[in-house]
Amino acid sequence: MKSVLIIDDNQDFADSLALLLRLNGHDTSVAYEPTAGVRVAQRTCPDIIVLDIGLPAISGYEVARKLRRNSAFEKTVLVAVTGLATDEHRQRAYASGFDLHCTKPLDTGDLRTILQYARADSSKPVTRRD
Repeated sequence: MKSVLIIDDNQDFADSLALLLRLNGHDTSVAYEPTAGVRVAQRTCPDIIVLDIGLPAISGYEVARKLRRNSAFEKTVLVAVTGLATDEHRQRAYASGFDLHCTKPLDTGDLRTILQYARADSSKPVTRRD
């Protein structure tokens, strides 16, 4: 079981993903805006953070950079979930500290990839993948 935080301003998407993950045995939290998401992350230190890039006020890129500056999130898997799917967006996501980049809408294969990636050997820092 993994702990997962979903930060997305699309409440339907965030709640649906949280429900799906809970049904599969994962402990999930949801935040609908970036500042609240950072607070929840700091309080719970989840294994995985699924983070929308196109958030209001503070972009997901900025949230990722902020989290990565905190050593408590060194091994947290940061997953960009977005409609922004160009190579430039992927490169920018990885440069901001994301480990994975997934395009909305997510499918079951994307979820499997996220959860498998999070099962990587936790004694080593996470290596980013395309």
